[in-house]
Amino acid sequence: MVYLKRTAGIAVLLAAALGITGCGDTMLEVPEWLCELAGISSSQETNENTAPTGSVETADMYAEAGMLQSAAHVQESVQTQTEHQPVTEGKLELPASAQLDIPEVFQMPELPTGCESVALTMALMYEGFELDKTTIADDYLVYSEDGDFSGGYVGDPKSAEGAGCFPPTIVETANAYLKEQNSTKTAVDVSGQSMETLFQYVAANRPVLVWTTMYMLDPEYTDEYFEIQGKQYFWYGLEHCVVISGYDIESGTVTVNDPLEGIVERYMDDFERLYNDTGKYAVVLM
Repeated sequence: MVYLKRTAGIAVLLAAALGITGCGDTMLEVPEWLCELAGISSSQETNENTAPTGSVETADMYAEAGMLQSAAHVQESVQTQTEHQPVTEGKLELPASAQLDIPEVFQMPELPTGCESVALTMALMYEGFELDKTTIADDYLVYSEDGDFSGGYVGDPKSAEGAGCFPPTIVETANAYLKEQNSTKTAVDVSGQSMETLFQYVAANRPVLVWTTMYMLDPEYTDEYFEIQGKQYFWYGLEHCVVISGYDIESGTVTVNDPLEGIVERYMDDFERLYNDTGKYAVVLM
């Protein structure tokens, strides 16, 4: 079983996909580590682009392969405590905008494939916990023992050859950390919720981890999946995890804390489409 995510060779694929031959010939802000891994020149100056990033073409849906979860199926809560119940669709009137002051943490260079643990770290920092960038990956992250990502993170997040993990692993990891801190907070898998519902969490000052792709590129679908408590999770290439830190309905933008790019704005339609296309995977701290 082979899971493609972020190896050194991914840098070359990314450069080719983005048409990058030099670090200054694209409207994207290309990080130095990508230039180095891809073996391309960084002599040119990167063009500035103040518009929200992340325009993508509509990716093929999982529907034809029967991979999308039904709305009723994925919205079942795995929590029984009333105070930690996920938001009900349409229950609250959504404010026009919201912004959370979530600390910016970059996964590079310590955790080249550790976006999930770094995204969780940023959310925990927002909640007032003090921890280092690698604390989660070193001491709390659940790792798979047999290469099956249903059992935890596959690979090593400190290596470019690492793969990744999905909401069940991050929920278990986060709750282990929160329990050790004697916190009443808990992490909840809210996969399957609409983007509007995720915005309701943000408006309620709750950071939301969302699975997307690196640099908003089209996902590379596979037929590998696992099922936990009635929910199915499908692996896809270029898997990535970010934190929603804000949104603005009028401007049509979403602000995310991206472990690779920092705090950036995305076009809301593109971000939501990619969220839907990759399976609607999300975790909220409550």
